Parts: sequence; structure tokens; C-alpha cells
Amino acid sequence: IAAPLDAVFALMTAHDIRADDIEEIHADCTRRTAIFNEPHPKTDHTARASLPYCLAVAACTRDPALLLGPAYQPEMLANVQFQGMAKRVRITQNDDYERQYPARSLSRVTITLRGGVSHSIEVDRTANPRYLNPSDADIEGKFCMIATPVLEQTTAVNLPKADKGAGKSPDTKTQYRMVSIDRNGGYAVGARAVTFAQVRDAYATQVRGLLDGGADVLLVETVFDTLNCKAALFAIDDYFVRNGVHVPIMVSGTITDAS
Repeated sequence: IAAPLDAVFALMTAHDIRADDIEEIHADCTRRTAIFNEPHPKTDHTARASLPYCLAVAACTRDPALLLGPAYQPEMLANVQFQGMAKRVRITQNDDYERQYPARSLSRVTITLRGGVSHSIEVDRTANPRYLNPSDADIEGKFCMIATPVLEQTTAVNLPKADKGAGKSPDTKTQYRMVSIDRNGGYAVGARAVTFAQVRDAYATQVRGLLDGGADVLLVETVFDTLNCKAALFAIDDYFVRNGVHVPIMVSGTITDAS
């Protein structure tokens, strides 16, 4: 039901339509979409599959975040405004749209106002890169819509920054991995895959990203290499000193052998 929902949001915004002015919402859809036509769902499950209800929420609130979860709570299902708007939704099946599916996922929505004026738009879900090839901004926007009701706006917006900070850091290879074998088949103790400074700098990037994103605690895990752990703790302490901040630190360690 994404295509007709996109159409309603687009029309409401483009023409600054007020919910009270709507006489009818007509959604012309594929058969596989038109079958979801129960206007008054009683449960979370049936609400998510109710095109009239979801279009009513979209028209009354213009808030797509509600349709990611909050709109399906019992108190929302009992909302008189949503129920009234759902009665004004008319759904028809378009056989031509059905024949073009799945190459195209089409829907046309027409909103008729009480004064007789109508606004219409055809939407092709497959032409929207947000669904098939979402950008980082698309993913972050979806995350923020889901997270904001729980985490509040500021934290939800900052968390993707934390992920970017950690995800774009240099390689944090195992510092203690031996890269040379001696003539007796043992490891050359002094050989290292990377330098301590490289690992420290990699962790420093992650620390900065996490704390800039609003992290309340730092967990160094799962440690099986004490040099890696030391590099991480060194990077954390250095950040604390340089920036005058401090959060709790936890370390989760694993002993892999008796060496």
C-alpha cells in the first residue's frame, strides 16, 4: 500500500489540503492492493493491512512516522477522526495497473474537496529510489521516524552520526596476530600485522563518532587481544582528556588460549 500512501502525502503537501475539507479519497490500485479494503480494523495486524485506515491517518496527520507503528495502537484505532476519514476512502481495482505489476507498482489517488475541486496524482513505487536503492539519507530518515517517538528528536538524529563515525574508521586488525613463522614452526613474537598507533587511531575515530552521536557508555568488546584492548582504552582516555568529557567504560574479554 506504499504507492497510494505516497500519493496522499504528496497531494496533501502540494495543495496544502486540510483534512476537514476532504469529501472523498479515491485510490485506484492494483488488485493486490485493492483487496486490503477493511475501513475499520480492530487489531494492530489488520490495521497495517487496511488501506482505508492508513490513508485516513495520512490525510488527517500528514505524519508518515505514525504509520511505522504508533498509528496501530488501540487508542489510535479508536480515534473518531481517523474512523470518519476512513469512511470517505473509496478503493477501486485497476486491471491495467495489475497487468503492469511487478515491472511497475502504480496507483492513482484523487482527493475531492467539499467545494468540488479535485486533485489527482499517479505514483509509481518502482520509480522511487527510496524503495529499491535507498540512499544513506533515506535510511537515516526512516530510522529517525521510527526512533524519535522513543528516543526524542535530538538523540534520534544524532545516532546515525555515531554509526558513521564507527563504520568509516580504519581497519582494526588484531594487533597481536603473528605474521612470521620461525624455523621451528613457531611464531616470531615481535611481528605485528599493524602498528599500535594505527589501531589506536582507528579506535579514536570510533570513539569520536559514538560520543558525538550521544552515546552514554562505551563498551570495548569482545577482547581476545590485550593489545587491541589497550589501544582502545588509550584512544578513549585520550579523547576524554582532550575534550573534557567522561562516560562509563565497560570491557568484555575472552581468553582464547593459555599463552
